Amino acid sequence: MTEDRVNSKPIGSVFVVAKGDKEQACALGREVCTFLEGLGVATVMCHHVAGAGTCLADGARQSFDLALVLGGDGTFISAARQLAEPGIPLMGVNLGQVGFLTELSPTDWRERLPAVIAGGYDITPRLVLDYQVLRDGKLLHQGLAVNDIVISRGVLARLIRLGVSYDGRAVISMRSDGIIVSTPIGSTAYGFSAGGPLLAPGVPAFSLVPICPFLNGLRPMVLPADKRLEIEVQGEPGDVSITEDGRAIVNLQSGDVVAVERYEHDLLLAETGQVSFFDKLKTKEFLLER
Repeated sequence: MTEDRVNSKPIGSVFVVAKGDKEQACALGREVCTFLEGLGVATVMCHHVAGAGTCLADGARQSFDLALVLGGDGTFISAARQLAEPGIPLMGVNLGQVGFLTELSPTDWRERLPAVIAGGYDITPRLVLDYQVLRDGKLLHQGLAVNDIVISRGVLARLIRLGVSYDGRAVISMRSDGIIVSTPIGSTAYGFSAGGPLLAPGVPAFSLVPICPFLNGLRPMVLPADKRLEIEVQGEPGDVSITEDGRAIVNLQSGDVVAVERYEHDLLLAETGQVSFFDKLKTKEFLLER
């Protein structure tokens, strides 16, 4: 598989995004800014807390060569949703539990950043989900997801019925606990835990993974991302909601439709290429050699 890559260039400005409610991230952010300024790089620092503040929006309006995100995968994804449209390449320093999306660590960033600043990196595009929630044909909510969109039942142990269509054609009407639509990036998250496939990062597709389908009514599927996917809540759903990258967004009613397409702007990741996708799978124990 060949990926489209954007030519890299020496970096003159960096937007440093630190997880604002984690002192380790904030302290490291100050240290990173001082280090980069010593290399002649202009820096702006944002103390980001998910769901609060506007520093990411302010940064998105400026032209930076790189956004360096200090935190875990959750912080990285939160920043990615807001920085995809302006096309700012992202690189992460892992301060979280998994760190699948991050490139650097707290112990090696000082050693590796100078080469990155000099242009020693690749920019690789990653698809993002653009979704709409429609009620009676009218837009109720819309948003972006870097990892996944999940439609699921609430606390009651009651199956919900979902109708799935793709490219305007009905696929199935099924009963299940819910359904997951994930990007290749998100295929290593909830979708994988629910029995879905692992997608290589550059595959232009998303996966559709049912959650505990009744009588295995639908098996996990990989679908080209150039067509529109629709999921309709059918029957009397009870307590049903949609989450975006793990955040509860909207409670759904019978007849609501969730329409999913590929976002017109790809997320741009700055990668050094030192660790392959398969190496990461092994390191994070997605692949186990016996």
